[in-house]
Amino acid sequence: MFHYTLAFFFITLIMTGSAKSAEQQLNLYTEHFPPYNYLENEAVVGINTEVVLALCERSGIQCQIRLYPWKRALHMALNDPSGAVFSTSRTSERLDEFQWVGPLSNSKSCFYKLKQRTDIVVHRREDLLNYTLGIVRNDVYQYILNDWGFETGKQLLVYADKHQDIRAFLGGRLDLIIGSRITLPRQLQGFDLSVEDLEAVFPIEDPRLQGNYLALNNSISPSAVRRLQRSLDRLRQDKTLNNIVRRYIEPVDADRPCLVRETG
Repeated sequence: MFHYTLAFFFITLIMTGSAKSAEQQLNLYTEHFPPYNYLENEAVVGINTEVVLALCERSGIQCQIRLYPWKRALHMALNDPSGAVFSTSRTSERLDEFQWVGPLSNSKSCFYKLKQRTDIVVHRREDLLNYTLGIVRNDVYQYILNDWGFETGKQLLVYADKHQDIRAFLGGRLDLIIGSRITLPRQLQGFDLSVEDLEAVFPIEDPRLQGNYLALNNSISPSAVRRLQRSLDRLRQDKTLNNIVRRYIEPVDADRPCLVRETG
């Protein structure tokens, strides 16, 4: 399993367009967030990694990807005139800090409990406040859950790195975790836990959750941003995006917000 002992390690992938069409090089920063973006066999891979590289290729822009912990990836994108970060939420707080291309691949998230925890009963959103869960510091969910009434340090425990909450969840220190139909199977990899051990208890619906985006530094040419967005639109229209997703996860019903296995 990936650990942030690799905090200062980066992998570079270069998609090279023609010298004539490549107006600039973009430095794309991301974090370990499987299956969207992660390190595997000394390469940065993942659904949105493939998507953004396809956008760069189709747009004739040279792009290199560097993998860092989330806080540093965001900082680099904000301070590098040729920088961008993915996969990130397009929130009101970040709206003016970047130019935006998206949405990339994403799916709705839900709260999950261990099936054996029959004591956890959620009928409405307010019931969630009776239980504990964890989130990565400065993640969009932290702000949403605080607004929902979760108190940091009480119902909501904050961690430095993704998936630290899974360890606490398994150890009985957390009642709930957050996951989606795309991310949950990968969240559980490396732990003695499978999707069949979990039960979805409540979907997360909030207008701030608009999907995963590529956020580009405001110094980047607006024409390059428009080309990237047009490339993404075509990627979606010609089903390339769907094909990328299917290489990483098994087909599921897109209309079902939570990943729930049918039982006989």
